[in-house]
Amino acid sequence: MIDVTLANFEEEVIAASMITPVLIDFWAPWCGPCKSLGPVLEKVEADYAGRFKLVKIDSDQEQQLSAAFSIRSIPTCILMMNGQPVDGFQGALPEGKVKEFLDQHVPPAEEAPQEELPTAEADTSPEGVLEKLQYAVATDPADHDAL
Repeated sequence: MIDVTLANFEEEVIAASMITPVLIDFWAPWCGPCKSLGPVLEKVEADYAGRFKLVKIDSDQEQQLSAAFSIRSIPTCILMMNGQPVDGFQGALPEGKVKEFLDQHVPPAEEAPQEELPTAEADTSPEGVLEKLQYAVATDPADHDAL
């Protein structure tokens, strides 16, 4: 979970949503339902293990961002993908409803990753390294290091 301000909005929300869905939680410190939704969102973010990114915007402190998203009541959550808002919800939803909402948009959980068997020696030949990089790109096209 990351606190977002106008200063880091471009990087933490717009740019990040080009790679993975970003769920924005508009909240305020005085808001009772926000206090109950916050821990639910943080738990779901941990459960989804990187399938989406959670950011929080204090709507009192960041009124310009709240106005840009036409926030009328809080808590309001907006899901961003590819730099654009795609869906959202208002109110403090229970964990099951939050997961139901996210499952409509975020990529499904992959099968449990197959761990490579340890080898006595890592294949450092050009062919071996190329094969590993090609596999890395095939399984995660957003892996800029492998590209």
